[in-house]
Amino acid sequence: MNIQEIKDLSKEIMDIRNKLIDIKEDKYFICLKDKFDNMLSLSESINFELEAIINKYIDQQDYENCFNLDYFSKYYFYEEEEFKNKKEDGEYILEQVKLNGRYEIDGHSFTYSKYNNVVESETKTNVEVNIIKDSENIAINGEEKHLDLNYKFDKKRLEDHIRIATRIIENSHSVSCLLYINHQQADSFLNTLEYIKNIQERNISRRNTHIMK
Repeated sequence: MNIQEIKDLSKEIMDIRNKLIDIKEDKYFICLKDKFDNMLSLSESINFELEAIINKYIDQQDYENCFNLDYFSKYYFYEEEEFKNKKEDGEYILEQVKLNGRYEIDGHSFTYSKYNNVVESETKTNVEVNIIKDSENIAINGEEKHLDLNYKFDKKRLEDHIRIATRIIENSHSVSCLLYINHQQADSFLNTLEYIKNIQERNISRRNTHIMK
């Protein structure tokens, strides 16, 4: 089996498992129980096999463990009243946004979205990203962070960069973010993020398996 075949089969088993969660112990469920138990064991074996194959593949690759982002932006969305309550100068900032369309201060930019939410963006330049071996997290400017690649991992090729849209976990909240990396580093960086995404998928599968036991 290659990696994709194992992943597809593992996903099939997980889909069946999820469908069975809500089934009561009626005759239909009882008939499926033995088959399901066998599939559960098979799923665990497949996950271990997948992990071994991926690790072997990764070990054979010449991955870099340090990258430099030209830009790293985070986006926070608020209702107007929420924004006024959370920001000391909230009312003044909104007045400036309504007057000029945008307001910028201390590296933060404020505007309105097309849905009339207040959007606060924070952009940093020359951001260092370090890969943590065998971890589902990365280090951004020396701080360990979790990119939720399993939820969102969109790539777009621009003239000077590859733009990656995903979400970052901060204080138990999921925050939208954009990563801009130059074309020279892009392929290696994207391959590394794919590897991290695989780790996240395996960890989710393991947690689901644990819950079902």
